[in-house]
Amino acid sequence: MFSDHICSILSNLSRLSSTCLSLSQVLQQQEVGVAQLVDMFCTEGFNKMASLHYLGPLLSNLSQLPHVRTTLLDPHRRIIQRLLPYVSYEASAVRRGGVIATIRNCCLDYTCHDWLLGDDVDMLPFLLLPLAGPEELTEEENEATKGGRLTLKKRNAYPIMRELHRWEQEVRVLSACEKLVQVLIGDEPEEAMENLLEVEVPEELEGRLMQVEEEEERAEDKRGEDTPSQQIPEGWIRG
Repeated sequence: MFSDHICSILSNLSRLSSTCLSLSQVLQQQEVGVAQLVDMFCTEGFNKMASLHYLGPLLSNLSQLPHVRTTLLDPHRRIIQRLLPYVSYEASAVRRGGVIATIRNCCLDYTCHDWLLGDDVDMLPFLLLPLAGPEELTEEENEATKGGRLTLKKRNAYPIMRELHRWEQEVRVLSACEKLVQVLIGDEPEEAMENLLEVEVPEELEGRLMQVEEEEERAEDKRGEDTPSQQIPEGWIRG
């Protein structure tokens, strides 16, 4: 139990990027790297007196740091692959939520997207399976396409998100579904604009887009007040 309390305290201390960096430096001085933390986290019975679930949120906080993501995404060390099964871990929402947030942070490094979606990691099924219901998909819905965003279409992301949207009640999750579906059913951007993170947006347009996003968030909050929402389990990290 003492180890679980320590893990919980460290996860709280590392929420801010400044304190997270300090904690990372202390861990390195003690020769405890992210690979060792993942090994403790993924080894069943590593500590027979503690669950170590709060190593999940700690890893997600540490993955704010670029050098930690570099280690997690090192193709030769196969660290991120060890975390993927915990995306659907039912015994602890704390552990599951920490892993999901870690993966989310790693996905911000878009240069690794092809590797994460490729055969070496094959991340997408781990992300889609918890969202998929018992519905059977038709042959047309399984039609294959190509490319980065097209990989989502190829791996049945659209019909799965469509079915999720039909029964989901949490307003922000619904909004995220709708935005992803717009990407999945939309046309691919023209050449030289395929990487949306590298597209230069004029300041005036960026300001208008931010205003639209703020208005959407206010509308979502209003919808959330009018619609009963599902309780989010302890340990889940809100986006």
